[in-house]
Amino acid sequence: MDKTLQLRLNRFIRIRPTPRQAAFMMLPHREALFGGAVGGGKSAALLMAALQYVDVPGYDALIVKKNYPSLAQPNGLIFQAKHLLAPSGATWNVNDMAFSFPSGATLTFRHHETASAESNFQGGEYHFIGVDEATDFTKEQVLFLSSRLRKGPGDPIPLRLRVTAYPNGPGKEWVYRYFILEGPSNGRPFIESHLEDNPYIDTDSYDEFLRGLGHIRYEQYRRGNWTIREEGTLFKPVWFDERYLERSELPDHLQLCRAWDLAATEGDGDYTAGVLLGMSADGLAYVIDVRRARHRPLGVERLIVRTAEEDAQWARSRGYQAPVIVMEQEPASSGKSLVDYFRRKVLCRYEFRAVSPSGSKESRAGIVSARAEQGDLYICRSDGVEAFLDELAAFPFGDHDDQVDALSTAFLQLASREDSRVAHPSGSTQENPWACGSSYAHNWYGY
Repeated sequence: MDKTLQLRLNRFIRIRPTPRQAAFMMLPHREALFGGAVGGGKSAALLMAALQYVDVPGYDALIVKKNYPSLAQPNGLIFQAKHLLAPSGATWNVNDMAFSFPSGATLTFRHHETASAESNFQGGEYHFIGVDEATDFTKEQVLFLSSRLRKGPGDPIPLRLRVTAYPNGPGKEWVYRYFILEGPSNGRPFIESHLEDNPYIDTDSYDEFLRGLGHIRYEQYRRGNWTIREEGTLFKPVWFDERYLERSELPDHLQLCRAWDLAATEGDGDYTAGVLLGMSADGLAYVIDVRRARHRPLGVERLIVRTAEEDAQWARSRGYQAPVIVMEQEPASSGKSLVDYFRRKVLCRYEFRAVSPSGSKESRAGIVSARAEQGDLYICRSDGVEAFLDELAAFPFGDHDDQVDALSTAFLQLASREDSRVAHPSGSTQENPWACGSSYAHNWYGY
């Protein structure tokens, strides 16, 4: 890899890059992130990076945003590109949403709002793919787009995935982990942007506006703070600072439950969320695995079946019984039909239960919160743990509560198991403090 790559400009890049934009454009790495504070020139950096080789025959670039309105809005990426390229000889094809250049190179714009949109990219081959506001995407979506980076043997043009992001949005945690925590040691550099880097914006007035958004948003948008979380009322991130562990460190004897919250729609709605929870004979709870996704009904069904198979296989490898699978039943007749379908057709090979929780989401989560505050809830490290903790910390004020609901359902299911005595690692038995017959559980249900 050529580590001495020079800043490559051409007549189509008609603005002078700031020093940080120039550093981003010179990176020779396959993947890189430009981001941090809002107003730092992220979109312009992405557009200039995409244009660096449009004077070379055969070059093809792609820029992707979450949805079409954000692409086409005033001062959006297409607007900026038209303004930049209008006098250059590049031509815009509105049907293809692409610029063509005298060299024969192309720059195409696309949106990737749902999983079904992947079909729009099948067969595509690009030298450059830019993802604007990567925190609007899942990691899987961005890695899929990266798979469209291809070229023929002997092609001298580098393959580049360039993403921009600021620390807010549903994908904040994976972007933070993939590029900022793990990126430097894995050849994925991060160029941090600051509002002061942008000479085309009134810093003072914009700073005043951002202060009006509150402390959390100000830290994220103005300072590019990737670790600050929304402040809810029931769970505190500090409770878990010393309570992380690997799966290999779990106790030998656990009762397991995988609870699913199906409040999901494809696109930007709620998530399907599933939490695998274990409880030990000495009264400790372990969040072993968290899954969440936005899929169509068939995709949800496949996710749940695949997860059940993986859970059962893992449980056998540890000598555990397979987890009971629990799903909340909505009160309407359609809710009963749905859980009957899962019981009879989808999960007939597994222990499956439908539950109808009483009380509010907050009161059910409060039961779990009380035990977490006492130090009785541990969390296994996994790719999704930061997003899970974000949701816990923001509850009940955050944008989503699907993972919290699944956690509460799993917790209360294990707490109300009919068997009030469980196997102890020594081979003896003892009262299960999570069972309904115990004073512990009675006290919690009166929370």
